[in-house]
Amino acid sequence: MIQENPFTDNFKTAKNVNKWSNYTLYLSALLITISFLAKTFHIQSCILVNYIPNINCILIALYAMQKIAIEYFGFEACIHKRRDFIDNSFHSTLSEARTLEYFSNSNINPGIYKMAINGFENSLFTYNISKEMLFLVWIKTLFFGILFLSFGLFGYENVLILIFQISLPLILLQNAIKHSLFVSRSKTIFNDYRKLFYDFKMDIDKTKKYPEILTILLDYETAISAANILLSDKVYNKLNRNLSDLWEKMKIEYNISS
Repeated sequence: MIQENPFTDNFKTAKNVNKWSNYTLYLSALLITISFLAKTFHIQSCILVNYIPNINCILIALYAMQKIAIEYFGFEACIHKRRDFIDNSFHSTLSEARTLEYFSNSNINPGIYKMAINGFENSLFTYNISKEMLFLVWIKTLFFGILFLSFGLFGYENVLILIFQISLPLILLQNAIKHSLFVSRSKTIFNDYRKLFYDFKMDIDKTKKYPEILTILLDYETAISAANILLSDKVYNKLNRNLSDLWEKMKIEYNISS
């Protein structure tokens, strides 16, 4: 699967906001560490140290707003991605432009069967990339969660500041749980596609499987929309070659052809 498609730019805004949200998180963690150390060692001579908790509250609020913006721009990008998926499967013209070698199934005749193949390829990449990301998602959540909870509970008497400090670990935990559920659902959908194409391999009439094809496709799109997770470009680039080779082997295994 080569990443050349008309909706790439639509994800750039979401990914840029996501990058800056990480910077916000790191800066917030740095400030809360400085504030805690200053209080522990009674370093209150610098007036800026006294304002760090308030500044940090602003950063946490900014981080929450950035996460909302990521979901908004990510959802908009997914709309364009779905239209392009339909165009590639049926050779229609719903989107402004079509993918260029994004799917490796150009030899397949347009129709429901090609849509199932494209969905199968999508699910292979989505499941494996999201699964690869899961460990780091939880490491990030636990590290920053423990950091903010510890410094928040033992470092501040101000209730408002304490609420802000505790809210960030909750945001991170929510995202980690959402990612975990997405990986689980992606695995189920991928296995559903494997079962579907195993049935096709047994020369079952494809038209009888159209309802099942549409059901799996809707399950996939529902999971994508509900999670609204940005898959990592770094992980994609790391796995792309191996997953592309695996997909070609699976096409042979399941007799995927026109």
